[in-house]
Amino acid sequence: MGLKLNKWQRVGIILSVIAFVGLALQAWVFQARQRDQFYTMQLILCEDTLRTENELAQNVGKQEDRAKREATNQTEYERCKVEAAELLRTSFDSSYKTMPIFLAKVLAIIIFAWLLEWIIVETLRWMRRGSRV
Repeated sequence: MGLKLNKWQRVGIILSVIAFVGLALQAWVFQARQRDQFYTMQLILCEDTLRTENELAQNVGKQEDRAKREATNQTEYERCKVEAAELLRTSFDSSYKTMPIFLAKVLAIIIFAWLLEWIIVETLRWMRRGSRV
């Protein structure tokens, strides 16, 4: 049993698929950019903190105390980078889990648009048949 589609229905289906895929890709890229920007800012903050702490360590009197403080600062810097990476992974996992919900919403919007179009076309056809009588 083949379903006959006219030219406008085929165009509509193609546009719907393009809209679905396009919106999904756009949302994924937008979220990825946001995550990357946030991760970059976190790394900059880690580096700035390390630099500031090491500058403060220069004021410590003894060389061995200064070296201990710089080693502690480096350890804190590494911990900061690890935490930033963990937060990036958590954010990615969260985005990955919520993507099906977003795609379902996009699909619902497309279905609603098709339903609205069908109602409008059928109403116009009904009005045209009524005006012929």
